[in-house]
Amino acid sequence: MILAELMAKYKNCPVCGYFSLTTEFLSKSKPIIGYEEDYLYAIIDLRSLNKIGTDYKAGYFFSMKDDSFHIEFFTKHKEKLYNKIPLYILDNFKEFTRNASLPRFIRKCTSCHRFIMTSENLTLDFKSGKVKKLSLMHETFGFVTQTETDYKVVVLSNFYDTQMSKVFYWRQDNGIINYDYSFPINSSQLSLPLIPFVSEEKTRERLNGLLPFV
Repeated sequence: MILAELMAKYKNCPVCGYFSLTTEFLSKSKPIIGYEEDYLYAIIDLRSLNKIGTDYKAGYFFSMKDDSFHIEFFTKHKEKLYNKIPLYILDNFKEFTRNASLPRFIRKCTSCHRFIMTSENLTLDFKSGKVKKLSLMHETFGFVTQTETDYKVVVLSNFYDTQMSKVFYWRQDNGIINYDYSFPINSSQLSLPLIPFVSEEKTRERLNGLLPFV
């Protein structure tokens, strides 16, 4: 899989239809995400590694056309550093890569907060400039149905590495859920073969058919 295929799987939120999904990479570092020509970039602030140290930024540039990537460095004024890169900037970047969480891509809806998808953890080969093992690992969809007395919540989590689905369900007093699902003590769970997401309406109907008495 190349990055363009991962990004194109859902252009809009599959649950609420919101026109834009938010993309994250190394989310704990809060990088700036954007597009430049045929690349998706994630720019991190190296200053955060050492508050009194360098005021420079490093950018991961991932090709949308193939499995290649490269790193670029910027000043605090967002000017690209060409030619020679000071060694202390490279040292800061090496420190970052040693301490950063395992890199992966996340796509989520920040409108309804009921959809999130994640890639497998990436293997970045800095010598060859290649991304290894880019594939979809996990998707989660949340469905809420209002009843006469409360709200029925059903969460479908699909795991593509194991080709399994987990369905979590419970009832609550309001219709608010989000993709950082904190399942209540009274929630129940089913483990099933993979249930492909077709559409919000059809997937909701299928889940309701599996859970007619919930």
